[in-house]
Amino acid sequence: CILLILLLLISIWFFGVISLFATLGERTVVKTLYSPNDTYYAELIDDDQGALGGRTQVYVYDNKSKDSLQVYTGEWGELEEMEIYWKDDNCLVISYRDYLEEFIIEF
Repeated sequence: CILLILLLLISIWFFGVISLFATLGERTVVKTLYSPNDTYYAELIDDDQGALGGRTQVYVYDNKSKDSLQVYTGEWGELEEMEIYWKDDNCLVISYRDYLEEFIIEF
């Protein structure tokens, strides 16, 4: 009987800790950039996962269909030094330190 109670208490503690860490993360859209003709928009996202780390992400969305395309994933905190801009209606440029990439967007 005591063993059963002990197992129950350990289970409750374990699921409580998991629930606590699962809710610590926060996903924040830091910047939204519209293409020159407003066909697409890009979102620069800070995905802070608390003690577990995080990442920087860039998604591009079609303004009409709302379809999305993930074009970049990097380390958490990169957004502080990242440069992102639309070169033209269909070309998104992402620059970060030694990284430079041009993405031709087609949905």
